[in-house]
Amino acid sequence: HRSRSLLADDRVTGEDISVVMISVFRDGVNLFQDKSPNEFEMTRFGDTWKGAISQIPVGPNTKFFAKAYKERDGDVIYFGESEALTLVPGATVSLSLLLVEVNTDYNINI
Repeated sequence: HRSRSLLADDRVTGEDISVVMISVFRDGVNLFQDKSPNEFEMTRFGDTWKGAISQIPVGPNTKFFAKAYKERDGDVIYFGESEALTLVPGATVSLSLLLVEVNTDYNINI
């Protein structure tokens, strides 16, 4: 399989966020489920979170999910997802995700 890379630019302005993690799914399955890590931590640059994910298998119906945490082992406080994308060989995707505040009664299962 050929792979692609992703550059993520996640604008989260909340000062209460300490960690943003990205996961990559295709047809409901985490593409990195058998690897460690299977989620990718972004790095804060002011109010922007950026990072790169490489070795993403090419193919259709690929979605990126972002979860933001106040504390590393805490609850998700912001969540966002991309539209389904088709990843093609040799291209780089630059992606911005809008994260929305998670209602405390809302359960995220991805």
